[in-house]
Amino acid sequence: ACSFRARLTSNVRRQMPHPIVIAMLVSAVVLGAPLRAQSLPAGWRFPTADELSDEARNDSPVRYARTEADSNGDGPADLASLLRTTASDGEALWDHLSEPGDQKKWYRLGYVHWPKDHRPGPMAMGIAVQPPGVVPYACFDSAKDCNFGPPELRPKLKLRDSAIDYFKLESAGSMYFWSRKHRRFVRVWMSD
Repeated sequence: ACSFRARLTSNVRRQMPHPIVIAMLVSAVVLGAPLRAQSLPAGWRFPTADELSDEARNDSPVRYARTEADSNGDGPADLASLLRTTASDGEALWDHLSEPGDQKKWYRLGYVHWPKDHRPGPMAMGIAVQPPGVVPYACFDSAKDCNFGPPELRPKLKLRDSAIDYFKLESAGSMYFWSRKHRRFVRVWMSD
């Protein structure tokens, strides 16, 4: 007959994970934290659920905070994300673009900086994928005049690759696309 203590010890031993499993889990947590921190640009973080709680985001499964599409036409999907700065009050659009040799590089595109007296609140901007094709636009970022008239009267841009639609929720919008010729992102305005 087994004593109560022997049965208890046996049950606890059966329910406890093996020491190697525990060591692997601890290593994953301790070593994985720096890897996750390094995966974002220094001084930036993902927005919280509260910062993405605006009702205008409800019809997007990713809350208009992330896109995944091939922006530069090299095959692998590139990840664009809205990030919030950890140093001050601001947010930005960042694209983690694939480069030759299985490398990835972060590009900061749009940036919104709020005054020091601004209390951090919901994210102001949203992003979505703009698929390749012919897109009417108003003007390039550096233009002095923009044509915000009817789409059929606007200049047209032929996108070979996916682009990033960058917009203020329920307001103005622009688009970033990768220029193969200039090897950089270019911004065009879509609405005011």
